Amino acid sequence: MLLAKLGQPARQQFFAWTETVGAERFHVPLWSAHEFFKHKLKNTILTELSTDITRFDKATKQLYGSLVTYSSDQLFGFKDAGSMFLDEFKRTIQPIRAMLTLASKSKEAAVGVQEVAKYIDDLLVPGSLDELIDDIETDERVRNRGAIPPGFRDAHKRDGDKGKESTDVPAKADNSFGDIVFWREVLRHAKNVRAGAVIVITKDRKDDWFEKYNNDSVLTKDIRHRVSNPLPVPLAHPLLVREAHDFGAGALDLLDPMYCAVLLETAGSTFRDFASAVIDAHLPDPPTKQKAARSWATRFGSAARLLGAELGQDDDTDDDEEEFDVDILDAAMLRSTEALSPHAADLLPAITGDKPAARTLAFAELEPDTLSLWEVHDLVALGRVATELATNEVPEAAAFIDNLRNLGPEIPAALRLPLCFGAMGALYVDRELKPAPRSGARIVITVLDMSTAPEMVGAVARLAAVLNELGVANAIGLNGPIDVEVVSNPSADNKSNADLVAIKVDGTNLLTLIQDEEQLRLSTLVGRESAPFDVEVGTLLDIVSRFFLLPRQRIVADVELDSMVRVPEFAGVENED
Repeated sequence: MLLAKLGQPARQQFFAWTETVGAERFHVPLWSAHEFFKHKLKNTILTELSTDITRFDKATKQLYGSLVTYSSDQLFGFKDAGSMFLDEFKRTIQPIRAMLTLASKSKEAAVGVQEVAKYIDDLLVPGSLDELIDDIETDERVRNRGAIPPGFRDAHKRDGDKGKESTDVPAKADNSFGDIVFWREVLRHAKNVRAGAVIVITKDRKDDWFEKYNNDSVLTKDIRHRVSNPLPVPLAHPLLVREAHDFGAGALDLLDPMYCAVLLETAGSTFRDFASAVIDAHLPDPPTKQKAARSWATRFGSAARLLGAELGQDDDTDDDEEEFDVDILDAAMLRSTEALSPHAADLLPAITGDKPAARTLAFAELEPDTLSLWEVHDLVALGRVATELATNEVPEAAAFIDNLRNLGPEIPAALRLPLCFGAMGALYVDRELKPAPRSGARIVITVLDMSTAPEMVGAVARLAAVLNELGVANAIGLNGPIDVEVVSNPSADNKSNADLVAIKVDGTNLLTLIQDEEQLRLSTLVGRESAPFDVEVGTLLDIVSRFFLLPRQRIVADVELDSMVRVPEFAGVENED
């Protein structure tokens, strides 16, 4: 089921791994196929996704109703806090709800099911089912009563229709013997092909398959950060190992999805999407240290001050901010991406090199304890390199930038401020300190988000001063609110959404209605196959932010972000001068 739920890139990478290892070495037992097609007929995958989306939508609407009731300036402790929080909530949640609506209508889940169905048909283990279920009732009872693996943890599924008269077709199948049938088939096939070893890939981590062996010492720090409470290394139950040996099926190993993903990730970028889909399935834990929690709590207050609101009470500030002098950050540091100190000499070249596996391992080593030994210019160089790589969609770099933004309050000032200076500087100037060409990459929004984070304010102010000295004209987003005018005309029929005409900042139109370059058209950037199309203003402002370096939090639009407009067929972002 997991394979069918994966997005297409991740699923295709698993199939590619199968081909790399050798498709003739992969086998799908008949009972696994039976389980899959049973869920296929029930439309389980799409039903589960739709249910999760519906629950999320219901919860967000209920939460918003509560927030409207409780929200006030006094609740958050500064002037205009209540309205600002509700506006931020809507700005964040509304696009997510819209995207989830698209996801619920997507045919991707059905495509995934069909691809996995073909995969199963191609690799299905041959053989009759009759001999596999011969005397299965007796075998099941013995294993359940003796706690003999596999399947004894499924004993509760047996006799699901107690109290009903026996019929040829029970009202509800209990499937209590499924693991045993699967195991019998594995043993039979392994013996027939004279396998030297059997590796079973399964998501089942009950102790009727696995030995309870608490050892995860092989996991790297990076994996521990990405996986909440990782399970120990999967070891097959000793009785299963013995049974496989006695049956002539060879050695037995078990592999669950997480450890399979960890294994594949060591190959670098080849199987990156599959590894990420399995490993990166947990939101980061919120900060637990008191100082970090205070810093997160003051983000709204400091953001409000940046936007011109008066604070109702004093903010707590990070004492470590005073321990780092931002004035030492200068333009020369934005030029170099070379390691200038011995401590950075091993990792920074690996990050900037062309070997994906080495780069992955190098990023995994970038812990605060390691970075604390680096010189300031090394940290600035790392910030620049991370933005440049993330712009080219290197996932490790994007994750590094994402953590810098999200976990900023927990990172010491002596690390986060130089990193922020380098990361944001890369958006504005190239290595020759000339205005950098715009990329429109998605990571731009993440980097720009740091411009209003109070823990980054020192680095942002210093960068603004450096850019002013260099005469860089596109640093408008680093200084105060940005008034944005969304211009539209009523539709011809006065029924459809208004037709988009322009998006202006200081009177300058950031759009063109005749864009010859397809990659710059709004239809391409939004992901619509045809135009004209209707879209939320907030979605368009996100695109404009990426191309013209406008931090979203500083944008003050003259219309509601969730209002809809109709985008003309050839409309796009204006070409770079």
